[in-house]
Amino acid sequence: MFYLDTYNHRLVISRGDTGVIDLAFSQELEALNAEVVMTLKEKTTDTEPIWEKRVSIVDGVATFEIEASDTDNLSYKTYKWDIRIITESGGTTCVETPFGPADFVVAEVVGSGRAHND
Repeated sequence: MFYLDTYNHRLVISRGDTGVIDLAFSQELEALNAEVVMTLKEKTTDTEPIWEKRVSIVDGVATFEIEASDTDNLSYKTYKWDIRIITESGGTTCVETPFGPADFVVAEVVGSGRAHND
């Protein structure tokens, strides 16, 4: 299961599943060679993230791929995630957060999902 609520940005994924998030951005940001960063933390106050994914904007879209290994070892619970846009202009780094921290829910699974070999 993979579901992203586009209103409140709550993301739900079954542990070990995969998913793709495509975020549309302006051509202006693409022209600035913006880097888009997806961060996952247990709590917003944590210093270190569980993981971060960094991508560029291509044809107006930043594509984040969530791999099975990104959630395989996480506990079933709610984490926090956000997206940040990083640009550099004239030696100055600018950071923009298009939406505040949102829930990232790792949902329970029953099966292992492993192939059965007899």
